[in-house]
Amino acid sequence: MNETIFSPLWPTLLAMGNFALVDAITPGPVNVPALRHGSQRARQPALGYVLGARLSYGAVVACMGLASAPLLQQLPQLPQTAQWLCTAYLLWLA
Repeated sequence: MNETIFSPLWPTLLAMGNFALVDAITPGPVNVPALRHGSQRARQPALGYVLGARLSYGAVVACMGLASAPLLQQLPQLPQTAQWLCTAYLLWLA
């Protein structure tokens, strides 16, 4: 396999992998109820809950990614503006 084909993808794949790992192990609106279901009942109901939550989360992320591509092409200044707005929001939270 030619490594030069995949070399531009490595930073993106690494970032996505790290995000998936952190998302999977931190408590949140999916993981806490899944832990409760898994500890109180059999594994099958908990597995169905987690599978449904993960599939719906993946669908939301895919829709956001597909919808943002044309928007970013029309408004090239949007990423820089979003970075400043997010920075201001985090400073406000602090």
